[in-house]
Amino acid sequence: TRLIGDDSRQRRILVSDEGEHWAHLAVSGPQAREVLHWLPVRQAAWDDAALPPGALREMRFGGNRLRVMRVGEFGGPQYELSIGAGHAGSLWRSLGEAGKKAGLMPVGMGARDLVLLETGRSRQVTGDGGRDVVGLLGEEPRQLLAEGARVVLEDALGQPSVIAHVGISRMSPNLERAIALAAIADGRALIGRQVRVVAERGAMPAEIVDPVFHTHDRRRDDG
Repeated sequence: TRLIGDDSRQRRILVSDEGEHWAHLAVSGPQAREVLHWLPVRQAAWDDAALPPGALREMRFGGNRLRVMRVGEFGGPQYELSIGAGHAGSLWRSLGEAGKKAGLMPVGMGARDLVLLETGRSRQVTGDGGRDVVGLLGEEPRQLLAEGARVVLEDALGQPSVIAHVGISRMSPNLERAIALAAIADGRALIGRQVRVVAERGAMPAEIVDPVFHTHDRRRDDG
């Protein structure tokens, strides 16, 4: 908890971080809607009309507040559920029961984010203002490109310039190598170009590549 005052000190705002008081679960995939349909949630409607992508709704689970946000990233409809930390176990068990017929598989958020990265998407790297999300492959397959490292490109005269920073970097079990994403101005036009990724520990040659490293079997979210 901290107190914030503006320069005039005419107003004082008390900000309290409640993050640790909430637990967060995500249900994703082509049968996510069917799984949630079997949860004991009062007056819940999971279709596109009631809960379109980007919508946030507050519901009740076992008499407790349940915040549901519809997100859309890959492999079908996706929902993020937030509930008081003390009730997370009950929600987890209910999801497990509801998902048995659908073959629901529990994975950590890190695994989900890695799947996103392999398909060229990440919450940490977004293309905007003329910047394209592109992939980076370092010369050393087993060595991660440091997140935040400078991506340096030389022009036709050999003059180097920093064109981006590494946004996210992980080891991919599917590809058995390190992969990374960065947002670069007109990045698509630079695919195939060689760059240097410069970090505190040194520099590594790398190539700008298509951001889709691996295509997972999936079905579209047809609503």
